[in-house]
Amino acid sequence: MLLLVFALLALPAGCSPDGGSGVDPSSSGGLSDPKDSRTVLCLSPSRTVTKEFVEARTGILPEKLLFTSTTSVAVSCLLDGTGDALFTLGPVAEFYAARSDRLSAEVYDAEAEIAMLVSKEDPSLAERLSGVIRKLKEDGTIDDLYAIWVEGYRDSGRPENADEPPEIPLLAVRSDGEFPETVRVGVSGTIPLIDYLIDDGVAGGFTAALWAAIASELEVHVQFVSVLPESKVSALIDGKIDVDFWHFLDAPDTCLATEPYLTVPYGLLYANGTAAK
Repeated sequence: MLLLVFALLALPAGCSPDGGSGVDPSSSGGLSDPKDSRTVLCLSPSRTVTKEFVEARTGILPEKLLFTSTTSVAVSCLLDGTGDALFTLGPVAEFYAARSDRLSAEVYDAEAEIAMLVSKEDPSLAERLSGVIRKLKEDGTIDDLYAIWVEGYRDSGRPENADEPPEIPLLAVRSDGEFPETVRVGVSGTIPLIDYLIDDGVAGGFTAALWAAIASELEVHVQFVSVLPESKVSALIDGKIDVDFWHFLDAPDTCLATEPYLTVPYGLLYANGTAAK
């Protein structure tokens, strides 16, 4: 799995309890009954997630939270017994569960609104993106792309093997005769199939398909840039990227969130034998 290999190579494996020091993977030893003690994993950029936040969306109150660098690191923590469940998005949980008989997923009614982030210094870009997102939602484009690239590959197959992979349009000039601007989009590949990388900095599937549609509407060029989830805000502030592709919590004070482009349910991913009954 290219995505898992990329994420694991790009980041140091490890889990941190509530932002603290690393955890010895051998310390847990697995659970005989997950109801007695539950350690829930979350991505490190989601540090505003609390135990109560997880409980409100899943009905399960964790005993503690551990934060990991990437989803693939969290999966490793599940499989070695460090954590009992990964709190994530439903499609992400289902993606991993469909590809391993050692994992299972549960999807809940509570939903996350996924938006893009831009720097607070660039409100015009946020407005332009929001306008295009509204249009693509209203005309059904985003629903169609989600059905093809997320629902269509959730249980089997991989987007890079599609007969007609999405391509970002390349424009010589815009319709007004001006040269197109380049929008640098931060992607991490850590929430497949929604944020999906075929290779380092090479987006595929829903990520590429949605940005192809946005690029056509805005008449811009798109350059994908690999950004670690915990580095998205600093990358925006430092001007290394113009927009970060996904964010589903409150926008940081230094950033603006666009109109949400997806609303998807939350989910939990378990190692088999630890799912809540």
